[in-house]
Amino acid sequence: LQTCACMGTEIDAVLLAEVMTDTFVPDTAFPILRAGLLYQDPHRRPGKYLFPHTLVHQAAYSLIPESQKSLFHLRIGKQLALNMSPDGSDDHIFLVVNQMNRGMAHLRTKKERDDLADLCLKAGKKAASFSDHNKASTLFILGTTLLHPSSCWKTNYELSLQLYTSLANAAFLIRDFEMADFAIQEVLKHALSMEDKAQVYATQVNALGSQFKLKEATDLAMRVLKVKDAKMVHNLTSTSLAHALTKTKKLLK
Repeated sequence: LQTCACMGTEIDAVLLAEVMTDTFVPDTAFPILRAGLLYQDPHRRPGKYLFPHTLVHQAAYSLIPESQKSLFHLRIGKQLALNMSPDGSDDHIFLVVNQMNRGMAHLRTKKERDDLADLCLKAGKKAASFSDHNKASTLFILGTTLLHPSSCWKTNYELSLQLYTSLANAAFLIRDFEMADFAIQEVLKHALSMEDKAQVYATQVNALGSQFKLKEATDLAMRVLKVKDAKMVHNLTSTSLAHALTKTKKLLK
């Protein structure tokens, strides 16, 4: 019952089976179903278990000692992560990240933190693919906080680059220009090549344009284009720059 409570008010039966260590046979493994503490509604929520009332869910969750709640969440997240696809395309990746985030205090090794940061990146990209840029930004921020601030660019360069680059774009799209600029500066400070800086330069130009700082945007674009190895800088030719600025202003109105 406590495990179910940790997973929310609506629990996917397949995911619950993955979490539980015993064989998943509802009639024998879960007497709580017979007690009416959980129920199935095959017509409205096929394959789901639901608590009959939020108070029942809250009471079940309260049975877990406060000192143990984060461990419960971490165990659930780790168990669910075992069966995920490598590309993070699973629909329940958000649940996995949420569970592991709530148990973050118990992540003891750099690898555990890096693994969760990588999950945050994948979940953020999935959210962005649904145009949920607020959620994407939150996930990318969480991912960056898991990285070691003084060494991540040396020990985990590609993950750091992708997280900060993705954060810059997501923050720009929700008009959080302060966060976008922070992420952009991180990439410009640590990226090893113009190719790796290309996307944040494009984001920076679009961010300036969306704030109607058109001269600054154009000057930046032209300055970048003059860099000798700027062969991978996207959307920064005169024509595509004008198109990008026009599109951005329409998008953010």
